[in-house]
Amino acid sequence: MLATVIATSGSTYRRAGARMLLSRQGRLAGTISGGCLESDLVQSAWDKTANGPTLVTYDATSSEDLVWGFGLGCTGVIEVLLERLPEDGGALAFLEERVSTESPGLLATAVSEGSLLARRWTTHEVGKLIKHSHTLLGTSSVSTHEVEVEGQRVNVLLESIAPPLRLGVFGSGFDAGPLITLADQLGWTTILIDSKSTYANPERFPLASRIVIQPFDSPLEELRLDAAAVMSHNYLNDLALLKQLVPLGLGYIGLLGPRARAERLLTELARDGVSQPDTIRAPVGLDLGSEGPYEIALSIVAEILSVFRGRRGGALSARYGTVDAA
Repeated sequence: MLATVIATSGSTYRRAGARMLLSRQGRLAGTISGGCLESDLVQSAWDKTANGPTLVTYDATSSEDLVWGFGLGCTGVIEVLLERLPEDGGALAFLEERVSTESPGLLATAVSEGSLLARRWTTHEVGKLIKHSHTLLGTSSVSTHEVEVEGQRVNVLLESIAPPLRLGVFGSGFDAGPLITLADQLGWTTILIDSKSTYANPERFPLASRIVIQPFDSPLEELRLDAAAVMSHNYLNDLALLKQLVPLGLGYIGLLGPRARAERLLTELARDGVSQPDTIRAPVGLDLGSEGPYEIALSIVAEILSVFRGRRGGALSARYGTVDAA
């Protein structure tokens, strides 16, 4: 059973495109809310899809929801498409192919009530439905379009499937392992690069997608990186790496070490005629007051995520003052 969020309004935990997989035994993979909708779907999803795919709307805009409903506390509306998956995997098979081949793709799903509900079209077919859809290819975006199919006007959810982010971790010190672990949990592809195999091996880094042994001044184009964390703990190695990384135009280059060291490195790059793009983050990571390898790794992945999502990485919460009861 596949549950897909197709539309939301107001404040909701997940947005359109979020998915959850549900077995008959009640086992779950993924989430479409903070946990409140999942319990209802475990009880009702299979009955609701007895006659085919169906749409379910959860409305938490009423204050009575806290008492009579699911207690979402998000004051939003969530519309969910429920469907039993075919033996060939259906949409999941397409998504798995995109991930395994690390290639972008487009997926359009009919989300209007009627005979076409849950009908899907993939990359090459989407162009016949939606003009200029190719402009979304490879970006992380979800949009809804009204199209005509078999004489019917239907809404389709168009999703651009981007490959997993490819993170290069340069150096195999004690702090590289936690970074690779957290990146792996986010579904990123992690490539560990070092000049020696003494420490850079599968035994120490079992979660690394790939381990590359090569000199730090070697070309890096073949790795097809999106982001890089430079943490060789060696000044000359870091300098050689930056000379190779900067021309690649990566979305993020994080440089481990104190600010004075980073400024010296960047000054030497400038003297050698290497421009300094604003994608270099030094010192690396968000300011979380991190101490120890795992906290530092958390600050790094948080900063990378904020950069690629176009966010500043600040707090979401408001600062509430003391309320004067008088």
